[in-house]
Amino acid sequence: MEFFFNELSIHDQFHSKEDFKAAIKQFREYRETIKNAGFIMYIHRGILERPVLGNNFRKEIQACFDQQQVRTLMNWFNKAGSFLPDESYADVTDRFICHHPVNLGGGSTDITDSAMAECAFRCIVDEEASSISLKQSEFAWSPIQVSLEGSDTGTTFENFYSPPSLTNRVVRLRPAVSSWDMLLNRIDQLSGVTVEPYVLKRLRVNAFAQNVAEGLYVCAEALSEMATASSLDQFNELFTKYATGRKARFSDSSTSEKDDFEGALSFEVDGEQRICPYHGKVKIQQYRIHLVDRPSYGNSIRIVYIGPKLTKK
Repeated sequence: MEFFFNELSIHDQFHSKEDFKAAIKQFREYRETIKNAGFIMYIHRGILERPVLGNNFRKEIQACFDQQQVRTLMNWFNKAGSFLPDESYADVTDRFICHHPVNLGGGSTDITDSAMAECAFRCIVDEEASSISLKQSEFAWSPIQVSLEGSDTGTTFENFYSPPSLTNRVVRLRPAVSSWDMLLNRIDQLSGVTVEPYVLKRLRVNAFAQNVAEGLYVCAEALSEMATASSLDQFNELFTKYATGRKARFSDSSTSEKDDFEGALSFEVDGEQRICPYHGKVKIQQYRIHLVDRPSYGNSIRIVYIGPKLTKK
C-alpha cells in the first residue's frame, strides 16, 4: 500500500498563521502514522509552491516557525521526501479529472501532474494506493473519483483527511515488505506461482527498496490471479486487463531485444539454458519479473528472474 499526500489540499485557504501551523501539525501526524506503520507517504515537489496566506508554502514555513523547525520541515519538503518517483506512472499527456460529490456542489478539478493523479493511476493499474488531504481544504471527502479526460477509464480511492481515520486504516494493513527475503516469502505463498531457487541470490545483490518490492508483489498477485482463473473466460478477462494495451503490466520483449540480449534473457530451466523474454514491469527503478512462459489458462507460472531491467542499452 502506498500513500500520496494531496498538495492540492493547500490552496490559500488559511486565515491566519495559526491555521497554517495547525495544518503542518496535521501533516506531521500523517507522516508519523505512516512511517511508524512501515509505509511511505509520497509528496509532490510542487508542494513548495502551493499558495499560503498570499505567499507560497516555502516562504510561509520560513515565516511561521523557528530556525530549528524550519530546518526540519524544509528537509522533509525539499530534500528527504519521499518524493514521487522521477519516472511516475501517470503520464502528463493524460488529463486527470477529479469529480466533486454532488452534496459538495459537484463540478470537477483538473489534477494532472499531481500526487492525486499519481495515486489515481496506481489504482487504475490495480495497485493499492490512497490519498491524504488536509481537513481544512476543498478535498475533505472520501472516496475520491477520478477519470481520464476523453476516456471511459477511471477509478475511486480512499482519501484520508483526519489523523484518526488514517490511523484506523493503517492498523488493518499487512506489514510492509521490509526485505527481498520477505518479498520472496510472500510470493511463495501465492497460489499458482513458483519462484526458481536461484532468483533470491541474484536479487539480493541489489539494494532493497520498499516501493520497488511492493510493486513487484502487486505484479506477482496479478500472476496468481491469472494462474488460478476458474474458467477460460475469466483468464481471458484477466489477461486483457494485465497484459494488453499501451501500458500493459506484462509483455513480451521486442524482437530486437531478443536478438541483442539473448544471453542476458537466458536462464536455467529444467537443467538447460532457455531464453525467457516474457516479463512483468515495475516502472520504479525499472525492475522486471521474467517468466518461463507467457501466462496461459490452467497453467502455473514460473518466475526465473526478479531484478533490474536486463535490456538497457
